[in-house]
Amino acid sequence: MTSKLLTIRDVANYFNITEKDVVDLAESGIIPAYKVGGLYLRFKKEQLEQARAKIKPNQALVSIEGTVD
Repeated sequence: MTSKLLTIRDVANYFNITEKDVVDLAESGIIPAYKVGGLYLRFKKEQLEQARAKIKPNQALVSIEGTVD
């Protein structure tokens, strides 16, 4: 049985971060994402659970990546 793919909003709620942060995390490769129709990002919950340890709620992307400018 295949699992439902999550939307950007679903992931933002799951991690308690903004939708922009979700897109930034996906584009940087911190969380795995899939493009549907080449346009819309979707996510597998199982993979997000594995990446959850890297992501802290209400934290800026630069802090998540461990770099500070």
